Parts: sequence; structure tokens; C-alpha cells
Amino acid sequence: MFSDYFGDLKGLYKCTKNSLDNTFPFTFALLLPGIAFGVLHSSYTNKKMDSKDVVVAQAMSGFLYSIFSGQHLVVVSTTIPVVLFTKIIYTISLKLGYA
Repeated sequence: MFSDYFGDLKGLYKCTKNSLDNTFPFTFALLLPGIAFGVLHSSYTNKKMDSKDVVVAQAMSGFLYSIFSGQHLVVVSTTIPVVLFTKIIYTISLKLGYA
């Protein structure tokens, strides 16, 4: 009668263990590009957005995406197209007087 419940608990432990085993390497693998692209953001936006902001935004977006999508091991990272898009939007906003 209770074998299904105990089987689910064993599966939950295995799933949690696998998630934690994969989370820590991803954390350090995504931290260095976040810092590097944060330096680019800082130079392109006159130091209005720096590495700390990029890493915090990356962590928050990954956390919220994992909660609402149900996919806890999706890699959410800043890339060069995002940095260039930010540079273009910031340049346009400067020309229009919004920044």
C-alpha cells in the first residue's frame, strides 16, 4: 500500500541529488562570462551597469525562469548579442535624451 509513496521519496532524493550535483559546476561556469560581459556593459553604458548588476540579473532571471518554467537546469546566460543590443539601445536613448 505504501510502496508507491516510498518509491516517490526515493525518486525525489535522486532527482534532488542530481540537480545539486549539476548546479554547482554550472554556477562557476556561468559566473566568469557574467563578470566578463559585465565589464563590457560597464564600458558601453558609462558605468551605469557593471558586473555586479549583470551577475545579479542573471541569477534572478535564471531563478525565476526555473520556477515558472519547471525546467530547473536551463542555462540562462548573458551573451555578446545581448551586450551589443544593450549598447545600441543605450546609444539611441542618449541621442534621444532619455538616459
